[in-house]
Amino acid sequence: GAFDDTYFVYADKRNIFSHPMPEGYDGTARPWYKQAVQTGGPALTPAYVDASTGKLTISFVEPVGPAGQPTAVVGSDMHLDTVTRKVTAIHPIPKSFAFLLDGDGNILSHAKAELALKPVSAIAPSLDPALIRRLADQGGRTDVEIDGAGQMLYAAKVEGTPWVLAIAIDSAQATQSVRALLQVAALITALCVLVAVGLVTVAVSRQLRRLALVRDA
Repeated sequence: GAFDDTYFVYADKRNIFSHPMPEGYDGTARPWYKQAVQTGGPALTPAYVDASTGKLTISFVEPVGPAGQPTAVVGSDMHLDTVTRKVTAIHPIPKSFAFLLDGDGNILSHAKAELALKPVSAIAPSLDPALIRRLADQGGRTDVEIDGAGQMLYAAKVEGTPWVLAIAIDSAQATQSVRALLQVAALITALCVLVAVGLVTVAVSRQLRRLALVRDA
């Protein structure tokens, strides 16, 4: 599943990790353990700094054992740089990019790593969590300027999480074929007008010549 770590942490502080942990490590004190116990079912943590690697990380956790008295918590970690590689690989058209937001409208993944955990307004001042949620709930798009370029912004919920995936598509490139068709249509219209004017001119000239012949006769 491309997870960066998997583990069991028992209520008595024993643990099983896919890599060695420091002596005296107490997983039951970690926020992800407490969140799983409090939720009483599968949970997705907010992004946090991993104790082992120092990387920004998200965890998928779930308690094991009787309801309300779990004997352990099982979890798996995914570093945000792993998530970012997947998200930034999304390109519906060449001039487009995707970004991932958490449930509070903070940036989880973006091509610019320095934007991690900043509010969505760091991408563009006109963006806010309410707007992104509305796009995800109702569909459609909004037009926004990002880094000086017009973008068509779409958003969708990531099933089973509070996350939202947003995709920005360069307006000029996306509508390029439509503009080309409109230009062709305008050219055809102009040619048709010219041809029509030419035909009318020829017809009038012929009629005038006929009238001149009749007069001379």
